[in-house]
Amino acid sequence: MRKSRLGYVIAAAALFLALLLATAPASLASWLVQRNFGPAVVLEQAEGGLWAGKAKALHVMLSGSSVVIPALTWRVRWGALFKGEIALEIAYGAAGKPSAGTVFLGWNQAGIENVDAVLPAKPLPEMIPVLRNAFSGGELTLRSKKLVRKAGEFSGAAELVWANVGSALTPVNPLGDYRFQITGDKQRVLIRAETLRGALHLAGNGEWSTKEGLRFTASANAEPARRAELEPVLKLFGAADRNGNRIIALRLGGDR
Repeated sequence: MRKSRLGYVIAAAALFLALLLATAPASLASWLVQRNFGPAVVLEQAEGGLWAGKAKALHVMLSGSSVVIPALTWRVRWGALFKGEIALEIAYGAAGKPSAGTVFLGWNQAGIENVDAVLPAKPLPEMIPVLRNAFSGGELTLRSKKLVRKAGEFSGAAELVWANVGSALTPVNPLGDYRFQITGDKQRVLIRAETLRGALHLAGNGEWSTKEGLRFTASANAEPARRAELEPVLKLFGAADRNGNRIIALRLGGDR
């Protein structure tokens, strides 16, 4: 009997807590964001509730750059809670460029699903020194049916397209559009880069893991007719081999 009573008490307490959270205002979300991230992340003019709400914008500081996510809305899936998960459906963007996706977190897994989102490209070059000097601008689009890490292993896939990439070092604008295929492969994530269009040709392969960090090797070349104009960009990748390719190897992060 005591165990049964204890079970009822725990269930009642959980239900009471759920009701409190369900009726909590969106201002609590702003407070939680500020408490955990400080001035680096700001939720502007939050309305609605903690479980379903909206904000005028989400401001994030990344690598010294201010990123603005406009017209943000969110909704928590109640059904996922019964599986021990938190699934947050997110949508944002102006009418012409809507973005949406789901972020989920469980006891031993985390990931994204059904994502079709336009992301700010400005912080990307700032994260990698050679990119910081060579590239600027453009637009990032992330698409994924599902990419998850469960019990320490990655599965699923995603596609990241960096379109209309520019550079202050050359009159060639844009340099091109580039696609990064991301595939979960047990303890690592495989990354393959290719050029979709443009005068500057980039290709590469690599992987990322929590232990090793990012390990990526890429080659750069140019259309013969534009090679002279693109030389200031190409030389940042190093000396050319006998085929005219410039090779760069990136090694970032990791536990080792």
